[in-house]
Amino acid sequence: MSTLRVTAERLTIHPHGNADALELAQVGLYRAVVGKGQFQSGDWALYIPEGSVLPDELIAELGLDGKLAGSKKNRVKAVRLRGELSQGIVCLPRAVDGTDL
Repeated sequence: MSTLRVTAERLTIHPHGNADALELAQVGLYRAVVGKGQFQSGDWALYIPEGSVLPDELIAELGLDGKLAGSKKNRVKAVRLRGELSQGIVCLPRAVDGTDL
């Protein structure tokens, strides 16, 4: 079994060429699609990589009910959103406060 690690990362934000309400958050070598204005370059956020299995409470808090992969709809999967690859989830640290990932 592989182990995935949620990390706190400093973000670099790039425009999304195919969407007015979305941006791309660069996290190391990975990118995740985020809502426009949700983050600024230099902000710290948590990066949850693809393949991670999320607890139900976190799925609900992030508004991802029924939107994830797997039979239980709780697994993060790389997806294309408006033509751009999103390779995980970027969220604010308070979104996972007290949650054991």
